[in-house]
Amino acid sequence: MVNPLTDYQYKEIRKNAEAIYAKIGEVWCAALGDYVTFNSAGFRHLIRRDRRWRPHNDQKRRFLILPYAESIITAANVKVICRVGENASGKVIKFWAITGLRDCRKITVIIRQVGAGKKHFFSIYDQKTARQAKRSLDMPATGGPIGG
Repeated sequence: MVNPLTDYQYKEIRKNAEAIYAKIGEVWCAALGDYVTFNSAGFRHLIRRDRRWRPHNDQKRRFLILPYAESIITAANVKVICRVGENASGKVIKFWAITGLRDCRKITVIIRQVGAGKKHFFSIYDQKTARQAKRSLDMPATGGPIGG
């Protein structure tokens, strides 16, 4: 059975994320020297992967870090990794992973370009930094002092 409170929270977080996403529209990416569009393909990828729904917890995590996407894309001092491949129909697909540090979190934004089309936002995810990982190791799951 679905927890109504959790379901309500998910719906509110998603609604907020949709509003943020729609407001961004298109931004200049200094690292790529081109505009990045926030279109329906990118938002769809936040909620689905390989035509399957992502778990709500995964979606919520991505929705909550979505406000950082614009500042990471527009920043000049970010790490960029590029990968090139082909889709099933033989079109060249380029992916750029742009990583920035926000609120002690390493956040990566994925930009995609299919063929000669526009570059568009495709995904976002975060990783714990060494500082966060150390904090989680210092505190046991019960929340009490270590060894106590």
